[in-house]
Amino acid sequence: MTGENGPVLALSGGVGGAKLALGLCRILPSDALTVVANTGDDFEHLGLSISPDLDTLLYTLSGQANPELGWGRDGETWTFMAALEALGDARAAASFDAERAVVAALGGGCELPLGAIAVHANGALDLQAIVTSPDGSRVVRAGGTGDPAQPAELGRRVADELARGGAMEILKAVR
Repeated sequence: MTGENGPVLALSGGVGGAKLALGLCRILPSDALTVVANTGDDFEHLGLSISPDLDTLLYTLSGQANPELGWGRDGETWTFMAALEALGDARAAASFDAERAVVAALGGGCELPLGAIAVHANGALDLQAIVTSPDGSRVVRAGGTGDPAQPAELGRRVADELARGGAMEILKAVR
């Protein structure tokens, strides 16, 4: 069976594309819809393949998306960090914790134009972060070095520096 005018092909990227796919899924016969998800934003981080748009699409269609954020899994415990530590990769866990602290402090997520990367160097954790306007006309950068045992504190410190530099105005404009 197909939609009223034949099979439907939807292109999905980000939260909006996932919501569109969910709406189409609810009104079309189950065999009428094909969704192609964006993989252009996929990347590798600390040796892990990250597919944010595919994750968002799958969580949304399966009813597992976080309704407050619009991305991520509902009820996510973030125990992945504990799993990394259990596997003996405390350095990777510290990097993730610092990066997540920046995003959390700015109230962001994968839909906002902000990024953070933490790397270990000379016994310290180096964190660099950026917030840009969608058109690239405004850029705020911040960075810092801290104790790898205190990654969240480093993340909050760098987020505060971004905020003082005007990042919140940029993020407010795109929300």
